[in-house]
Amino acid sequence: MSNQEAQAFGIMQMTCAMILAGTIGFFVSKTGLPIVNVVFWRCILGGVFLSIYCYFSGGWLKGVTLANIKLLILASICLTVNWLLLFKSFDYAPISVSTVVYNTQPVILIVLAYFLFGEPLFQRRSLLLLSALVGVLLISFGDNIFGHDQDDFSSLYLGMTLAFVAAIFYALITLLTRKVEGMSPALIAFFQVNIGSFLLVPFVDSTKIMTESGLIYVIVLGVVHTGVMYILLYGAVRKITIYSIAAISFFYPITALIIDLLVFGVELTFLQYLGLVLVMCSSVSVSLIESKRVI
Repeated sequence: MSNQEAQAFGIMQMTCAMILAGTIGFFVSKTGLPIVNVVFWRCILGGVFLSIYCYFSGGWLKGVTLANIKLLILASICLTVNWLLLFKSFDYAPISVSTVVYNTQPVILIVLAYFLFGEPLFQRRSLLLLSALVGVLLISFGDNIFGHDQDDFSSLYLGMTLAFVAAIFYALITLLTRKVEGMSPALIAFFQVNIGSFLLVPFVDSTKIMTESGLIYVIVLGVVHTGVMYILLYGAVRKITIYSIAAISFFYPITALIIDLLVFGVELTFLQYLGLVLVMCSSVSVSLIESKRVI
C-alpha cells in the first residue's frame, strides 16, 4: 500500500470511528445506568471482545515491549481521567456547553503536538481547523443558551473548566497512542480498556441493577463503540497526520447533532445550520489536503 493509499484508508477509518463516537450519547441515554457504570461495563465488554479478536488475529504478544506498556499505562490513565472529567462536567454545566468546550480538542491536539513533539504548523490547515471550531461554537451557542439566566455562574465555569481539561487529556491520548510502535490497534485498545476498567472500579455504583433492555445497549457500547471503534481509531492515528486527525474529529459533534435532529426532534436555528456547513466544509477540506498533500 502506497503512502497516499494508506492516508486515504486511514482517513476512512478515522471518519468511521468519529461517526460511531457521535452515536454514543444515544446508546448511553438508553442504558438507564449512571455514567460511570456505563463506562465501566463498556470497558469490561470491550475488553472481552478485543481479547477474542486479538486471539483469532494472532496479535497477542507482537509489539509488547516495556516502552509500549509505559505509554499505554499513561494513555489509559488519560483516557479514564478524560471520561470522568467530561461526565462530571455535566453536573455543573449544560451538556451543550460542556460538549462545545470538549470539542476544542482538535485545536488543542495541534498545539500540544507542536510544543511537545515539534510537529510542524501549517497556516492554511490551522485556519481551516479554526473555522471548524467556529462552526462548533455556532452549533452549540446558536440557540442563545447564554441568553437565559444562569443561577450560578461559578458552577457553569467549573463545568466548562472540567470539560476543557478533559479535552486536554483526550488530545494526550491521541499523541501517546501515536508513539506506540509495533502493536496492533486491537491490542492497544485491549490494554487501555482493561486498565481503564481497573481504574474505574472505585467509582462504580454497585446498587444500580441493569435491566434487560439496558443490557442490549451496554453490549453495543462495549462491542461496537469500544471494540470496533477503537480498532478503527488506533488504526487510523498511525496512518494519518495530526491535521487529518484534528479535522475528522469534528465529525464527532456533527454526528451527535444529526442524532439529536433525527431521533430527539431537536430544531436548529439559522446560525446552527451555518455552523454545521462550516464544520463539514472545513473538515473535509483539511482531510482532502492531507490525503493529496497539495499544500
